[in-house]
Amino acid sequence: MNSIRSFVHCVTAAQIAGRPDRSAWVLRRLLLLAGSLLLAACFRHAPASAAVPPASQTLPDVTFQTAQNESVSMMDFKGRVVFVDFWATNCKTCAAMRAAAERLYKHAAADTWFMGINEDEQQQTWKDYMEHHFSALSEVWDKDHSFRRTMGMAGQPSAFLVDRGGRVRWRCSRWTAATEAEASGLLGTLEREPAPQ
Repeated sequence: MNSIRSFVHCVTAAQIAGRPDRSAWVLRRLLLLAGSLLLAACFRHAPASAAVPPASQTLPDVTFQTAQNESVSMMDFKGRVVFVDFWATNCKTCAAMRAAAERLYKHAAADTWFMGINEDEQQQTWKDYMEHHFSALSEVWDKDHSFRRTMGMAGQPSAFLVDRGGRVRWRCSRWTAATEAEASGLLGTLEREPAPQ
């Protein structure tokens, strides 16, 4: 706040001195600074994850291809709890989320489904990676990121949880130890909920 007041003082002083060109330059700098401070505050306080009201969004009927060229539809998971994460092979921060997804998988109910959706620009890059990296998740490729955009998710890494009714109940845009604990707790809750009739 003090820095903004200083800038305002500079603008006023420049105008009094009869230097409108200088005051315009300072005013532009003031606006850029204010915008930067606002954006920084938004990102600093934005939650890494958030619970979503049960009726907010349902899974669309989308079909993907696995590395073995088999088709996987989101509708195949109807009546099951689903964990979905978006990642790319060149995304270093995705590794923590994928490791956490593997840990969640080990403790999840047998009918809970875990899906990793890769967003590499080239499908072959993803296939080559999968040949050398084991994953317990069902791995598919989304060539144009359209599914993530449809779901209103941020870039990689990001994830969401779906209940047995096909409704998104939780979203995550950054992965931390606290986020993993939150996901684990909600996963157990969703697994105990009965499937809708």
